Formats: sequence, C-alpha cells, structure tokens
Amino acid sequence: MLSFSSYADSRNFSFKVNNTMINVRTPDGFYESSHTYPEYLNQLKTVWKDTQIVQAALIPKTYSDTFRRYMVLTTLKRLTKEKISQKPFNGLRDNIREQQFTLMNEWRDKADQALIDGSYRLSSRYGIEFKVLMNETTPLGVFFDNKNVISYSSIMSGEKSVNGINENFIQVIATSIVLLKKKIIFVYIYSDYDSEKDITWIEGKTKELISLLIKNN
Repeated sequence: MLSFSSYADSRNFSFKVNNTMINVRTPDGFYESSHTYPEYLNQLKTVWKDTQIVQAALIPKTYSDTFRRYMVLTTLKRLTKEKISQKPFNGLRDNIREQQFTLMNEWRDKADQALIDGSYRLSSRYGIEFKVLMNETTPLGVFFDNKNVISYSSIMSGEKSVNGINENFIQVIATSIVLLKKKIIFVYIYSDYDSEKDITWIEGKTKELISLLIKNN
C-alpha cells in the first residue's frame, strides 16, 4: 500500500518558476525521477547546458530503461522573472516553423560546446572519465503546433565514452516549447532509435505530456 501511494505521488508534483507554480502529471509509465533514481536529476543538472535550469526529470519505473527513454523539463535562466504574453510566443512559434529544418545548423557550434562543457563537469563531480559527442542530426520537422505549444523532432547519432568504454548511439529527440501561465517551459523527450516505431512513440508521448501540462495548469 505504501509503495503504491509513493508511485502515485511521483506522478503528480509541481515546480516553481520564480513565483509561478507549474503542476505536472506524468505520462503513463513515467515517474518523477527522485522515486526510482534519486541522483538522476543531479546528474542532469550537472551535464545540462548552463543557460537552462533543469526543473524535473521523468523516467520509467525500471532502472534498466532509464537511459533508453527519458523526459526533461527545463526553463531558460534569462526568462525566469519574465512574463511572456501570447504575441511574442506566437512570433517564436512562427520562427521555429519557418526554420524547423535548419535550426541545428545555426545552433550546432553552441550545442557541441555545451556537450564538451557538460561532460567535463560530470567527469569532475563524479570522478569518472565521461565524454559525449554529437556526430549528425537529421531534422524531422514540426509535428505538434497550437496556441500553447510547438513541438519538433530530430534523429541524432553520436558517441559516448565512460571510463574508456566507447559506445555509438542513435537517439530520436522531441523538443517542445510550451507557454504555461505566462512562463515558457521546454520539454525534451528522448528515446533510443531502432525503428520508425520509436518516432511514433516519442511523438505520441509528447502530445500526452503536453496535454497533461496544459490541463493541469
């Protein structure tokens, strides 16, 4: 009974952006990370790009699936105290829609540097030798777009190394920018890529999570 109650609590939680409370109901099969892997959120905060604040991580119940599929909610540091109205958000959506297939070309150098910096911080904090590199990204375009959100996906191939053990990987990533209570929330959903079924899964879970966020806020 206690275990069941704990899992129920880890599906409903909140985080604060300045003075604004954002309520989260997790998608089916996912839980706020402190229940199943308490250190996971700290690891993400260590490795994540320093222009963003990692607010929450959602992971599966089974530990072995944690690194195969996961979800991250973040906010931009520079917008923490800002109240964003509908008009500038509409402009942001228009811009992303127009550049959906070229965004990574503009951001690539910054993304590569963020991976280098994050790998160094993680290695230093946990006393390991960790590296991750992005080789190539293939944009898949916008798949969810309405008044409060725009979501687009891509496939990334890369390499990671932990204490000299190297591994190649391919991930599909969905990025969503959501307007909630005049705050912009970034939602990232990651999955290992084996087939087109993973694209279907990640787009479906994105719509599920975004719908829950909008319903609960």
